[in-house]
Amino acid sequence: SQQSRPGSHTHQFGNTGSGVKHNNDTRTVHIVNKATVGAVSDACGVDLTAERFRGNVIIDGVRPWGEFDWVGKNVKLGSATFKVLSRTVRCAGVSDDERGIDIPKILADNFPE
Repeated sequence: SQQSRPGSHTHQFGNTGSGVKHNNDTRTVHIVNKATVGAVSDACGVDLTAERFRGNVIIDGVRPWGEFDWVGKNVKLGSATFKVLSRTVRCAGVSDDERGIDIPKILADNFPE
C-alpha cells in the first residue's frame, strides 16, 4: 500500500487502489447499481438497499450487473465522464450486524464471478 505524501496521490474514498495503479493519482468514485443490489436481495432473500453499499453515485435504469461491462471504458453520468478502472471488492463494513447478514459471504456464495 502506497502511503500518502506530498505530491504522491490524493486520498481515496474506497477500498481499491486502482487509481494509484493506473496513473498515480487516485480519485476513486464508487458506483452502485440499484438493479444489481435488487438481484442480490432476490438471490439471498434479504431486503437490501443500494445505500448499504456506500456508493458515491447510485444509478438506476441499468440492467443488473450491467455496470460490470463498463470496466475499462469511459462512462458519462450527468455532465461528468468517468473511466471505470475496476469492480469494487466489498469489505465487511457493508454487512448488517443488526440482522446478522454477512454481505461479502452472500456475494461470494451467490455471485462468485
